[in-house]
Amino acid sequence: MIMRNGGILPSVLLASSLAFSMIAVFIGAQALPGRLDMLHMLPSPFVAFIILMQPPPFAAIALAVIVWCWDYRNASLLSRSAGMVYRMNWDASKPLPVLSGAKMMSRKWAARPLIELDDLKVRGIRVGGQTVIEATRKFAIEEE
Repeated sequence: MIMRNGGILPSVLLASSLAFSMIAVFIGAQALPGRLDMLHMLPSPFVAFIILMQPPPFAAIALAVIVWCWDYRNASLLSRSAGMVYRMNWDASKPLPVLSGAKMMSRKWAARPLIELDDLKVRGIRVGGQTVIEATRKFAIEEE
């Protein structure tokens, strides 16, 4: 339809489908706090706006497919980590220990990813006013 007819209708349909995709990921991100940064959802509304400006059909289709894949990746990340999580209360004033083989993203507690151990990301989140660190599988924090 976008290739044959042109007009505004195909662009509106593509842009609205991107908006619905972003809304679905946004709802999932709100249900599972701390797992997906809002910056990961930023491309969707910008690309939807660009598609409403009616770029060439191939560019519009390519942008839409790229952003759908991006949103699908984000939704997949949310569904993978939707199962059990392991949480540990943490004093925010206490520095995080240095772990061997870990990539430290922050030495102090913050409400974001803190440590990366191979494929495991340890995040800091706030739950009911408490500061905790969480991960999708068990891990040990032992200072060296």
